[in-house]
Amino acid sequence: MANDTGGFHDRPGAPDEAALEALFAELGFAEPAKAAGLWSRLDRAGDAPPAHPDRIAGLLEEIAASADPDLALLNLVRFVEATIAPGTFFNSFVLERPIARLAATIFSCGTFLADILARNPGYLSWLIEGPTLARGKAHSEYRAELEAQTAPLRDPRRRLNAVKRYHRREILRVGARDLLGLAPVEEVAAELSFLADAVIETAVSLAFADLAPREGLAPERGLDGEAPFRRLAVISLGKLGGTELNYSSDVDLLFVSDPAGSPREEVFYAALARRVVEILSEPTEEGALYRVDLRLRPDGESGPLVVSLGEHLAYLERRARPWERQALIKARYAAGNRRVAETFLDNCARAIFGSPVAGDPLAAILTMRERAVAGLPAAERGANIKLMPGGIRDIEFIAQAMQLVHGRGRPDARSRNTLEALERLAHFGILGAEVKETLSRAYRLMRTVEHRLQMSRNVRTHTLPAGERELRLVAERVARSALPGVTAENFRAELGRAVVEVRHLFGEFFRGSAPGAVPLILSLPPGDAAVEELLGRFGVREGERAHRALASLVFGDFPNLEGADTFEAAAASLPKILVRVSETPDPSLAVRNLVRIVKAGGAVKSTLALLAEDSNFSRLILSVASLSTALADVLSTRMELLDRLAEGIPPGAAPRGPAGKIDYHALLARWYDETLLFAHVANPIPECGPERAGPPLADAAARAVEALFSYHCGAGAPLAILAAGSLAVRRSRFRSDLDLVAVTADEAAVPEAAAAVRAILEGARAAGVGPVDLRLRGEGEGAPLVRTLASYETYFETRAGLWEILAYSKCRFICGDVRAGRAFEEMLGGALPDLFARGDWKAELGRSRERLESLSKSPWDVKHAPGGLYDMDF
Repeated sequence: MANDTGGFHDRPGAPDEAALEALFAELGFAEPAKAAGLWSRLDRAGDAPPAHPDRIAGLLEEIAASADPDLALLNLVRFVEATIAPGTFFNSFVLERPIARLAATIFSCGTFLADILARNPGYLSWLIEGPTLARGKAHSEYRAELEAQTAPLRDPRRRLNAVKRYHRREILRVGARDLLGLAPVEEVAAELSFLADAVIETAVSLAFADLAPREGLAPERGLDGEAPFRRLAVISLGKLGGTELNYSSDVDLLFVSDPAGSPREEVFYAALARRVVEILSEPTEEGALYRVDLRLRPDGESGPLVVSLGEHLAYLERRARPWERQALIKARYAAGNRRVAETFLDNCARAIFGSPVAGDPLAAILTMRERAVAGLPAAERGANIKLMPGGIRDIEFIAQAMQLVHGRGRPDARSRNTLEALERLAHFGILGAEVKETLSRAYRLMRTVEHRLQMSRNVRTHTLPAGERELRLVAERVARSALPGVTAENFRAELGRAVVEVRHLFGEFFRGSAPGAVPLILSLPPGDAAVEELLGRFGVREGERAHRALASLVFGDFPNLEGADTFEAAAASLPKILVRVSETPDPSLAVRNLVRIVKAGGAVKSTLALLAEDSNFSRLILSVASLSTALADVLSTRMELLDRLAEGIPPGAAPRGPAGKIDYHALLARWYDETLLFAHVANPIPECGPERAGPPLADAAARAVEALFSYHCGAGAPLAILAAGSLAVRRSRFRSDLDLVAVTADEAAVPEAAAAVRAILEGARAAGVGPVDLRLRGEGEGAPLVRTLASYETYFETRAGLWEILAYSKCRFICGDVRAGRAFEEMLGGALPDLFARGDWKAELGRSRERLESLSKSPWDVKHAPGGLYDMDF
């Protein structure tokens, strides 16, 4: 970049606008006219032209040599104009060469740190003081300095604002060391993490001081010891847990307690945790400290804010998902009761490394990776330095996968920190030295890129810009970091090589493992957009509803929770099961009912394995689950029927009378449900059409009616029951109406017969047989329940319409007075030819058909609409 600033030496005074524009163009500014205007604002800020033009030349040289001269000049002007006496400040201070270099470096890398300086111009002189930038700070220094900042103050808001001012100043100091290349990226991330730790500890102290007096506690002791109301710890996770924090990272926190069983103590801990989150995240006039992410607690956002040690251990042992266990590799003490934190971390270590790894951890990690990539917008999948294939997350996953596989036998190979984990894995021969160097070099480069992206505007982003100029600016900013061998010219080649190398190594490490759609589905939170697409591959609509059902199956419902081994079994077996589900008539219904049936059996793990391995068993279950929720409910409440269904053992005869004190109608209901279930399983739809499924369903209904007749009427009752409609022709559907006709031969027996029919109707309702429909009787609903043979004969001869005779012609005797029933059938057989002898029978049938068609609710009404079942009947 050109840096000839001789124009400032050739003449006294300031150059005119045209000369300035030419000068800035020569210096390499992208917008020289804008730069000239900005410089004029600086010139007007002073009382007189600067006394030493060479100092101005030095400042311009530093700006021109910076990563982004245009932005550096803009931020410099903003900074100078924010001071009380801009001219004096600029002439006497900014033009000093060391300060000019520092200012140009900071101002050229974004508005984040520049905004801090514009708000607090005095920080620039503080930065240049001897020890400020010379070395990093340990956590203990941050903690002591924060204590010194807050101790003199008593007002809670003033104390909080003091913390925020200190935090802002220290972010500036860490960022300046980073931009000047004085600290490698791992040291920068560690300092940011230590600062966050100290701030979180201070937030806990402030929150405890706010709330402790309500419980009569001494605030100065804080959360320490074994006394009640002091057993709460704050655990850091994610980047903070690994001491790898970014400039704009969320802080992942978990609140864990060890209450003594006192509800009051638990309420106090919940209030304390909420107050800590408020202190960290809610803005005041001094801004906010951190965004707090609490979703890594058990059950995520739906779980309690504070979890006890026992509850968390039970969650880990019974239903934590693989990605949740993996996330706990980075768990670290942040604040609060240290003994509680140490117990928590010991529990985590035992849960993660204390027993042989269940299932394939590599497949689980691949599932997480696919989930992360799938969540990216298409435009970001090749530019997101964190989540794209070959990005930061792949390096972290390699380090974590190797720890999951080898960490049980090699505790010293474990580490929360990615670079340290790679170092340890190489030390123990788990990683080759060259592989370690490749991954470490790539990690440092990518994390530096991530820092530069976030420092630009203090925005949580990981995506490289698409524009050529913007990408060049990233290269310029990264090249000035503590990265040996990376220049602005070779940055894109170095980054490309790093991504390709990591992508290749990731593929090598995970060769032979494959991400599963089912683990991915189960790992997604409720309502995630990817759920619909993933379950849609198996023909499942209503993805969110099905997702909730599957999660309930695999993880259980509080307090009846499944163990982690159930998740492993589900990951292995559900892929096969869902393929079979996709072949059913209604996969969505099949999933919901399948979950209900499997959960009812109580042995979820073994049932899933059986469904996956035994195709006959899964076919049996899915034939029920995919077609009828009612039958699925029957099977769910009577799991003992499974063996009989599988063996093809039909139910016995319908119960004929009371068995001891057992409710007869309940007994008949059980038999009827079992019989319908068996008929359905033996003749599954759509494999079997209505010609096969109808007769056994009709026979079951007829046998139930016969049993009710026997129970309520007994032998010799003066009553015949005939089936009509689909029941008569044995074309019944599942629980379709039972059309019945009741006839007696004796006029004097009508009251007794009617009472018997009413008893049968009540019994049918009680036993769930039906509904029973007796409307097909002479004169319709207004006629008596039971009519005599003579009255029917008169009715058929004088008043019955042709459509009624046709309907009656289907009647079939079921039970009761055989002679009366057969006589009724013979009567119908004689009445039918006479009706068809009438000359207008076709027109009469046409009018009847039109009336039925008017009942059609849509063109697809298969019963009433033209071309439907009634047309075939007629």
